Amino acid sequence: MWAAMALIGVASPAWADFSACESGYQENDLREKIRLYTICITKGGIRLTDRAGALINRGVAHEQLGETDQAFADFNASIEADPNGGWGHLNRGRLHAARGEWVLARDDYETAGRLAFISRIRSEAYSHEALLLATCPDPALRDKAKALELASKAVKLDGRSSHHEALAAALAFNGRLEDAVAEQSRAIELARKEKRVDVAGIEQRLDLLRKAQAEAHPSG
Repeated sequence: MWAAMALIGVASPAWADFSACESGYQENDLREKIRLYTICITKGGIRLTDRAGALINRGVAHEQLGETDQAFADFNASIEADPNGGWGHLNRGRLHAARGEWVLARDDYETAGRLAFISRIRSEAYSHEALLLATCPDPALRDKAKALELASKAVKLDGRSSHHEALAAALAFNGRLEDAVAEQSRAIELARKEKRVDVAGIEQRLDLLRKAQAEAHPSG
């Protein structure tokens, strides 16, 4: 894949009456975060949408620990709790992609983009699907036009650096290397402002794009 996108734990500490949820959101230790969210989820009385958010955040913690089966279980449960929110599909799609289950990943991204009413979730779904369609190891799933359309929509909705990376990948896939270089350069600027820890990797991909551009248009 072109780039590893950031994990999406988008639920916010909106549960003022559920101290375990709030504490779990603020907690840095992943095991303790899981413990606190488990209390919140099993406590009872929590709204379904809040339960979905807690499940997603617990699932992301499991994923960060490499416990993908538990993460899948939480993302599936979040979809059951809030089938129309989109965020469970988005996170489950990332796990499918990490496993090389490209069709399942694409389907989850499409569902998340269609259902999500929160613009950040929708833009992330567009960006992830665009990246998949531009860089998938299975050429049967690649789609130049749709990758470019989705990446452009993601950037328009939310101009974070990862979306500009997806747009750069889609532009490169369409043979528009000069535009791809410009988008990747923009991604680097934004990544530095966002204090991303993987700026070096973004810079390496810019070098690859510039090399491809030079090879496509040799001087002399």
